Amino acid sequence: MFSTPTLYKIIVSLLGPEVLEKYEMDYNSRLLIQKAIYLLQELVGKELYNFSWYLAGPYSPLLSRQVFNEILTNLEEVKKEAENVRFTEKGEKFIKKVKEFFEMESDQLEHLKLTKADWYELLASMYYLYKRGQIDSKEDLKRAIKVNKKRFNEEQICFSIEEFYKRVQEIDKNGKI
Repeated sequence: MFSTPTLYKIIVSLLGPEVLEKYEMDYNSRLLIQKAIYLLQELVGKELYNFSWYLAGPYSPLLSRQVFNEILTNLEEVKKEAENVRFTEKGEKFIKKVKEFFEMESDQLEHLKLTKADWYELLASMYYLYKRGQIDSKEDLKRAIKVNKKRFNEEQICFSIEEFYKRVQEIDKNGKI
């Protein structure tokens, strides 16, 4: 598990401070944090939080508790402590890779009628299934997403799968950072 000030700084670096400001009242903010930290953990290659499959894909109760009980209940103190947190060059690269993995033009998301949280949910869910060896082809992934993510339509799923494979190939090509 990341130290609380480090986790705060990672979240703010990946998603901005507003995601924490809205955390308690906004499901999408909680979802964004879960999916971004999940992918970061996967890229780092160390299990810092135990993620398992839940309704919106990979989810860690420990991460939720840490954000709520340690960051939000002591926000001003954590902000102050986070000022002293410095990422290594490698850490900065991991942050950049996560941002790049989830990056998508807002007009493209609007065209597909997807929110930023939908996009993170789809890609993180695909990554979770892919990394656990449950997927052998794009068709397998499409079937799995259709079964587990019924609220997404064919166009959204097909587009997301194509983008997912491009992004995974980029990660695989470059290897772990």
